[in-house]
Amino acid sequence: MTISLMNQETNYSVTNMNYLILDKLKAVDIGLHADHYQQSADGNRIIINENDLMNSYATGSNLQERATILGIGILTLSELKNKLNKGDW
Repeated sequence: MTISLMNQETNYSVTNMNYLILDKLKAVDIGLHADHYQQSADGNRIIINENDLMNSYATGSNLQERATILGIGILTLSELKNKLNKGDW
């Protein structure tokens, strides 16, 4: 997909994006509106992308550090799809 920004062409692929499965209460604690995200069947977890985490109030200087502090793993798109298809989240 190509996104046009200020007359510059930027190539951006969601396949390069990382994703995280986060407890809904933790999401609220770091300033995310949990109802805006895809939720697990039990409503306790949400899926966010790396930009959501980096733009949140979570502490840490990079994605890995923030995920570690929150006690969550980082998933590729392929890993996320596998979890969703298995219902394993």
